[in-house]
Amino acid sequence: IARAADGGMRDALSLLDQAISYSQDSVTVEDALTVTGAVSQGFLNELAKAIYEKDTVKGLQSLDELLFSGKDPSRFIEDFIFFYRDMLLYKTAPNLEESLERVMLDDEFRDLA
Repeated sequence: IARAADGGMRDALSLLDQAISYSQDSVTVEDALTVTGAVSQGFLNELAKAIYEKDTVKGLQSLDELLFSGKDPSRFIEDFIFFYRDMLLYKTAPNLEESLERVMLDDEFRDLA
């Protein structure tokens, strides 16, 4: 939500209000992804894995599902660029974890890097 608001407090509060309206008891990552139009890290991990394995069919199917679900293609491109930026940063300087902007360091991300 903070990234999508791009530093704007009013925008962040508006997005948070929207996320609260989607949530049951508490706001989840999925609620935030829904209101911001962002793509989940799990999806980016799977797509990066398909690219690494040169699995064209899986990669194209993933992109088709993404577009069919109504995600904004330009937002996806932005998320994917930052995902690879963070992967490159982690791979070349793993001690700079605090500089990663868009990813959560989990085992799957570490394995991909």
